[in-house]
Amino acid sequence: MNGLSADIKRINGIIDDIYTDIIKTQGEKSSAESMLKASTGTRLLWGVLESAAGTAFVIAVVCAFIKGHNIRGLELLVSYGMPSFAAVLVFDMLRAKYRRARMKILQLDKRLVKLNEALVSFKADRDALTEGAEVPPHIYIRPEPVKDRSKNGAAAAVLLAILFTVTLAGIRFRENNSNRVEVNEGISSVVLNDGFYNLNEAGGVSNTEDASAADGRAAVTIPGSYSRAALDGENKVLEYSWDYNFAKWTQTMEIPVRSYEYFKNKRRNMNGTDYRVYIEDKADDEFIKNIADSMCANGEKNGYDDFAQLELMVSFVQGLDYIEDKDADGNDIEYPKYPVETLCDKGGDCEDSCILLASLIRARGYGVALLRLPDHVAVGIKGSPESVMGSYYELNGERYYYIETTSENWPIGEIPDQYKGIDAEVLVIE
Repeated sequence: MNGLSADIKRINGIIDDIYTDIIKTQGEKSSAESMLKASTGTRLLWGVLESAAGTAFVIAVVCAFIKGHNIRGLELLVSYGMPSFAAVLVFDMLRAKYRRARMKILQLDKRLVKLNEALVSFKADRDALTEGAEVPPHIYIRPEPVKDRSKNGAAAAVLLAILFTVTLAGIRFRENNSNRVEVNEGISSVVLNDGFYNLNEAGGVSNTEDASAADGRAAVTIPGSYSRAALDGENKVLEYSWDYNFAKWTQTMEIPVRSYEYFKNKRRNMNGTDYRVYIEDKADDEFIKNIADSMCANGEKNGYDDFAQLELMVSFVQGLDYIEDKDADGNDIEYPKYPVETLCDKGGDCEDSCILLASLIRARGYGVALLRLPDHVAVGIKGSPESVMGSYYELNGERYYYIETTSENWPIGEIPDQYKGIDAEVLVIE
């Protein structure tokens, strides 16, 4: 009898534990149902915001792809794409609160079913023992409690938001302090020697075989005289900053004002479209070579091979401003510039940037040509399939790969869509 009483006592203890688990589980279910009811309204708002952030992310990716596989495209993707993606994740985690509440209720319902089955089973055992029947001893296996992972998800969302906020702040800081961010150690300076010309010669040198054109317009001299600064021997200190290979590059040049005005005063044919004379002029050859060598030396110091050093020079010219040719009255006028003019003006139109880039490439010993298309000029660099990939124009068995100078970080060998399939005149530079 004592043994029977002990078994009933053991079963009563198990039944009490089951009742305790049932009450606790029902309380958790009630809390989860309250959470589900509270998040039902906000769930739709989080869904709308998640969709908006996802759309913004897709737009940022497309815009970055259009911008190009370069520093500009990457900065666009990091500045707008990454925060949009982070917002998608954060809004999804917030909206997941509703999904977690529903899942928890389902899990709690399953636990209640198991607890009630166990309760019925042990009550039946107790009744059987009370009536004197033999009952095999049963072991109570408590169902696993339902874990709440909502706190972990919220913490992950907060950490992710902080991560992308810090990343975006770093990008913005770099943009606002670009003059302090350099990949090259130190700023290289190039000084133009102003003793290579005779002042009396300025304005009297014609660069065309025919100073007059069929329509009667003659070669002109602009501005035709030297300024006080030029006569006093003042210098122009020029600083440039541009992006290449995910880094900020800088270059400093010092050019005497009278050197700039020497080229500015040289006569030029306003009708001519063969711009090779502005490249082949020997007056600035040494200066242009110093610039090219300085840039390539900085590239080599940072581990760049010959092709990457070439791309560095190309990116420098592509980073200059596009400045249209205008006369004093603001009318369009075709006015090709010498390289020194483009450098001092920090920009020019397509033929000006092409003249400058072709001069730099030529100074490094590469074969180079001007590619004359309808209403446009580009640069062609002599190469082979083993050294360069992309589109090219061929002349006398030689390939001249296309280089666009009016778009930042435009890849060598890639022709803009509007010029694809259009013939170009190849003007080889001697």
